[in-house]
Amino acid sequence: MKESHREVLAPLLSAAVEGVFVAYGEEGRESQSSDHGHDIVAVVGFSSDNLKGGLALGICADLARRMAPSATTELADWTGEICNQVVGRIRNQLLRYAVDLGVGTPVVLAGVGISIKPSRAGTLHHQCYSSNGHQFEAFLEVTFAEGYEFPTPSAEEVAAPESSVMMFSDRVSE
Repeated sequence: MKESHREVLAPLLSAAVEGVFVAYGEEGRESQSSDHGHDIVAVVGFSSDNLKGGLALGICADLARRMAPSATTELADWTGEICNQVVGRIRNQLLRYAVDLGVGTPVVLAGVGISIKPSRAGTLHHQCYSSNGHQFEAFLEVTFAEGYEFPTPSAEEVAAPESSVMMFSDRVSE
């Protein structure tokens, strides 16, 4: 990943991860990376005209359980939803750069010590976070169309604010 791309994407990833975790009562702050595995890894793919990639979120079951809306929530599905919300926040911010991501459905792996290693292509951006004694990681892998650079972002917010409600109807008034 070129440094110019990383300069745009790294702060968007941090803000998205931290925002989602705070929304569920956890303070996720960037921390030093360590080599450890995860209980659950969720991956969401995305693409637009000029880029394609995916976000992987590695988390321990205890942290996923603390964030879950209820004690009976399926943790793998919940982790997929957390990852989906992080990608959604990144997507909303990329609209300011005239990038409209198409987003896939989360895929989730659960096990013991699942580890993600960077690709040799240099397209991966890795950030490690800590929340109340638990580490989790975000892996953003993106490839860009040849020669693509992000345009200057719009000064105005393009997406609807978080927590806003949009209603659609297929009824046509006469």
